[in-house]
Amino acid sequence: MENPICCSMDGKSDQCSSSRSSASTTVVCDKGLDQVHFDYASYDTHLNKQLIRNNMMNKHRWMIPYCTVAAVFIACGALLGLVAVYVELCRANTVLMTNRELIHAQEIQMLNQTHAMDQLRNAMEGPGTRFQGAPRADVVSEEASVKAATGTVYFHWGVGDCPDTSSLVYSGFAASGSSMSVNKGGGGNILCMVSDPEYDMTTGGSQDFRGKIYSLEYRNGNNFGTQSDLHGHDVPCAACMTGGGRQATLMIPGRITCPDNWTREYSGILMSSRNNNVRTSYTCVAIAAESRPGTMVEDGNSSLLYPVEGVCGTGGGLPCGPYVDGNELQCAVCSK
Repeated sequence: MENPICCSMDGKSDQCSSSRSSASTTVVCDKGLDQVHFDYASYDTHLNKQLIRNNMMNKHRWMIPYCTVAAVFIACGALLGLVAVYVELCRANTVLMTNRELIHAQEIQMLNQTHAMDQLRNAMEGPGTRFQGAPRADVVSEEASVKAATGTVYFHWGVGDCPDTSSLVYSGFAASGSSMSVNKGGGGNILCMVSDPEYDMTTGGSQDFRGKIYSLEYRNGNNFGTQSDLHGHDVPCAACMTGGGRQATLMIPGRITCPDNWTREYSGILMSSRNNNVRTSYTCVAIAAESRPGTMVEDGNSSLLYPVEGVCGTGGGLPCGPYVDGNELQCAVCSK
């Protein structure tokens, strides 16, 4: 008989016929000279599998659009993230390049300034220029300020003030150990005592085991120049600081002028104790000496200052010729 399965195998029903026993699931299709055996059991199994597959596909087919949309969103988010990272990298690179350009420009400016300063220095130090070897302005200013603030201290004997070349530190009066022969102790140097002493540790009353110090008096009678009227008065003094950065002082006996490039602070008369009294130091007392008012009291214990005269000749005297025997010696205090 004709079987639709056999006929559907090639679509020619006029040439297909089949035979099937009631107890068998196999169909024999006659196609002309050929016979094809068809197993219904296998065919049913195949149809069941195909039907299950189709059902599963139909069941999950609604998820495809949602998955697609989710994938698109994920891809877009990743793309936007990459774009943001790229933009940030570009901005950072732009800032870095700008900073590099600024640093490079500053380096070029510094090099140009250094080159200009070198050219100016070479021009100033070159031969034939009036600025050859001239120090820098800031160095000169610094040195000038240091010099203005530094100096050295000397004593202006015979005057209670300082010359115009110096500034006053303090004023007072001259004192030393007694130059009288009956009192041989005490110091031989001359001090400039302050007018307002301060006491911390003292023992009241006069003590035997002590040194003594006395004010100095002028002894310059016998009509010795303008100082004759100072006889018997105490000797004022002043501590002075040199100005202009002069940091060295020198007392030159026998001269009233200073060496070249030195500044004369004052000139005076060389004075010391009398030849037959206890020795004191040689002191340069100003030519325009003054006295302490109200001190005209001749005290036998005081240290006394007399003009000094030179002794020249053989036997230990000063060399005659430049020095004149018996002439009073003058002096000068110089600074540099």
